[in-house]
Amino acid sequence: SSPGGQGSLQRADLRSGQIRLVNVWPEATGGDIAPKDMRYRFPWTFPLVFSPHDPNVLFACGNHVWRSRDDGQNWEQISPDLTRNDPTKQAASGGPITWDTSGAETYCTLACFRESPHQAGVFWASSDDGLVHISRDGGASWQNVTPTDLPEWVYLQTIEPSPHDPATAYLAGTRYKLDDNTPYLYRTSDYGQSWTAITNGIPADDFVRVIRCDPTTPGLLFAGTETGLYVSQDDGASWQRWEKGLPVVPIYDLRVKGGALVAATHGRSFWVLDDLTPLREGVRGEWQDANAAHLFSPLDGVRVLPDLFADWLPTEGKVYSMASNATYIAGTDEETGQAVRTYLDSGQGAPRGAILYYTLPANSKISETVKLEIVNGSGQVIRSFGPKPDGWDKRDDAEKALEPGPWIPVRDGLNRFVWDLRETGALRIKGNKTGGEATKGPFVLPGEYTVRLTVGEASVSQPVRVEKDPRSPVSDADLVAQYDALVAVRAQLNTLYENVQSLRRVQVQVTGWKERLAGVGTDAASAGAKAADELLAKLAVVEDKLILPGEQKNVYGLLVRPRLNAKLATIVSNINSADGRPTTSSSALVAEYSGAINQQLGELNQILSEDVGEFNELVRGVDLPAVG
Repeated sequence: SSPGGQGSLQRADLRSGQIRLVNVWPEATGGDIAPKDMRYRFPWTFPLVFSPHDPNVLFACGNHVWRSRDDGQNWEQISPDLTRNDPTKQAASGGPITWDTSGAETYCTLACFRESPHQAGVFWASSDDGLVHISRDGGASWQNVTPTDLPEWVYLQTIEPSPHDPATAYLAGTRYKLDDNTPYLYRTSDYGQSWTAITNGIPADDFVRVIRCDPTTPGLLFAGTETGLYVSQDDGASWQRWEKGLPVVPIYDLRVKGGALVAATHGRSFWVLDDLTPLREGVRGEWQDANAAHLFSPLDGVRVLPDLFADWLPTEGKVYSMASNATYIAGTDEETGQAVRTYLDSGQGAPRGAILYYTLPANSKISETVKLEIVNGSGQVIRSFGPKPDGWDKRDDAEKALEPGPWIPVRDGLNRFVWDLRETGALRIKGNKTGGEATKGPFVLPGEYTVRLTVGEASVSQPVRVEKDPRSPVSDADLVAQYDALVAVRAQLNTLYENVQSLRRVQVQVTGWKERLAGVGTDAASAGAKAADELLAKLAVVEDKLILPGEQKNVYGLLVRPRLNAKLATIVSNINSADGRPTTSSSALVAEYSGAINQQLGELNQILSEDVGEFNELVRGVDLPAVG
């Protein structure tokens, strides 16, 4: 709704906040003025299109086509009336008490206008009363190219010029207002001189509003009908209904953006098919055997960091997000171990990361031999994924924590897995619950990587590019500094955990020998038992400084003093909270904690080399096997 007469058209200046009315012909409307009595006719919603060849050229359509080269200051009429112009369809709407002057019931107007993406000045126009026109000379002349078998009064909502062939275009129309639910879909390959109906596979009562071409793959088409989405992989010769993940809903418009298909529905909001790669490669013949192992070309992954509070929110049950004010049900996918969110009051965007599609042959034993790896530019494997381990669900919580996933699905046929753009995280050791963000691994740097799928002895690879978040102003140098800092923390934590595992193996053995020595009863055995106590005490001091002793069966949170491993792991959240170079204080703390860790590791090394050696000598005197 807008003041200023019919054909509401507003030019908004987002800097000043001013809105200028630039209607093509702002003729006053009101009372019982009928569209047939107006000089020009504009419906409620009319075609408004910028030229794909010149962003300064704007087209607007009523029953004519107009062109402006100066943001609506001046309008040039470049067509005659391109409709049937039937006066019987142009009576005043509403009345006798209230007249409708909104334009919602103004007919004999243009419903769609498109300029060829191949050649400037080649125009297609379709009307709401069933006519199609083309101009190949910038609007100087127009030809009626309406399909000869098209009934009268079809609302031709969409005309889609092919992005692959300048002579090809597609047409979609409806006639349901005349109690005709027939789908009207046509294709021309000779600038409209002849048309072919292309509705095979679409039910006779499922009328069509929109048809779109995939911009990268000739022959791949999408159609939106009154009940859903249809896909053609043979340029409209046949159609298949898209069954999965989309409700039964009228689809009013479709748009292919990058590798995604976006559907605008009536009553169920927007839906997005986030990766068209399998369809595209199937049409191009790059994937022909669904029973053979195949790795599809991944779309670029974009480094979009997670919500800062994501780790604090529950991973199961209903969650009220602090950052987005959205409510969702949190859970875990049993097949992959990845977090799943089902939003209750909002939509959900595409997964963050690189979406990887692959097919596996129909072989029940193949799951044991499947591996998906991410390789960096130096040929180093930075992440490796396998299927969910057999018997994992029967393990206790401590054992599950050592292999929490994610795992790749290994179903026969098509599989989908999302790599979160992270490298391998810090080591996990049994009973330790203080790894936090460090166990997830650092995000990789923007650049080129390789995805490698191995099935048995055979491997297939595809390149994948990781892009920086386009909204982030961070420099490449700062990202490198951040990455290097996170890798250094990971290496320090891995060293700590490897030494803790060695320490605990010695603790177990020394405790066992202490029990054996207690049953000998000799002076030498007593001396050995005392030495065992002293050795265990020294090991306990080092362990207590490096990591919380024992197995952590509860979440201690703020009730337990953090050990060095937890202190260092905590800094990862500071460094990785946003794209940027680590703060000076974060770097200083990493150095401080690393120094303290290395000091304890030095003491541990001395204990293992000297004290354990002395203890072994005592054990030998009692004629018991030495510490290994």
